Amino acid sequence: MTLRKIHPQTQALPVRATGGDPESGNSDSVKHQAAAYGKIARKALDDCQQGLAADEALERRRNSSGQ
Repeated sequence: MTLRKIHPQTQALPVRATGGDPESGNSDSVKHQAAAYGKIARKALDDCQQGLAADEALERRRNSSGQ
């Protein structure tokens, strides 16, 4: 039987970009905000993959030791 821990999802704080208004033609603030959200998403994906790899390694150790 496999038990998986469920971690509560945390909400990221809104990213506040400084710069011009995107509707006025200055898209620098939008680019910065998109880059910040992309960085957060990549970090979350890395964390999930590391957690899954750790769960699989633990499961292999349990199965190989006869527990």
